[in-house]
Amino acid sequence: MTLVRGVLDVGIVVSDLDHALAIYRDALELPVAARMDVPGVGELVALEAGRSRLRLVRLTDPPPHQVVPGGVRGGASGIRYVGLEVTDLAARHAACTRAGATTVMPPTTIGPTLVCTLADPDGTCIELMERLP
Repeated sequence: MTLVRGVLDVGIVVSDLDHALAIYRDALELPVAARMDVPGVGELVALEAGRSRLRLVRLTDPPPHQVVPGGVRGGASGIRYVGLEVTDLAARHAACTRAGATTVMPPTTIGPTLVCTLADPDGTCIELMERLP
């Protein structure tokens, strides 16, 4: 199989689109590619993440289940975090916490990479990575 675009689109269901945008659009500086109402689903905002897209969806009928917190340490299967490579991880980490994200793992050097993990207000984990010189 050959991927058409060779990229990944990820959808995240959020309870409050404005709070989610404060983190993903504003703090992480991911530009909005599209915003639309999807009949029978809810409101969708697609954000550009390099060649990939991150889609935030606020459902018309909110789901009864919440995210199991803790990222890979949360004791659950399925998608546990979204990873983004950034420049100036310290600035992005600070901006995310000011916007309402909580720190799951503070900035830590792992090999040649600085890594941190945050959780958005719904508990979805975001791993930020910065390659060190």
